[in-house]
Amino acid sequence: MLNMLAFLGVSKPGDIKLQVRSGMMNGAIRFFREIRWFEVTDRKVNQPWGQTRYFTPALNSLVVGLFESSHDPDGLTMTQSQLPLHFEDVAPEVAARAILAWADYAEAGEGAAIVSYDEGARWLVYLPAIFTFAIEIV
Repeated sequence: MLNMLAFLGVSKPGDIKLQVRSGMMNGAIRFFREIRWFEVTDRKVNQPWGQTRYFTPALNSLVVGLFESSHDPDGLTMTQSQLPLHFEDVAPEVAARAILAWADYAEAGEGAAIVSYDEGARWLVYLPAIFTFAIEIV
């Protein structure tokens, strides 16, 4: 439904690790597949404490690790963490609104919101039903 190619809007060494709400890893996986990212399957972890999945937008690119704990499903709150994404050939506002529409379509829109800043050049997308971090559209 999104059908948009996203690239990381940051270049820094090392992996990026972010928290996914308990029980929502499938929704997170679905989101990253929608933005045409690849799962790094040889790094997949399933343990009694939870699971971790890794995604990348391209070969030899930074890897984003999504961690889901099997403990404390209701105790997770939104963090100040952000995942900066840049969508090819799509204005930031259009990308933010498309993600919001996708969240509704994927039944993950509860509490979802978008906020513009930097005079509309950047947008934050909050999908609290899935993620404990914001997606920053740059």
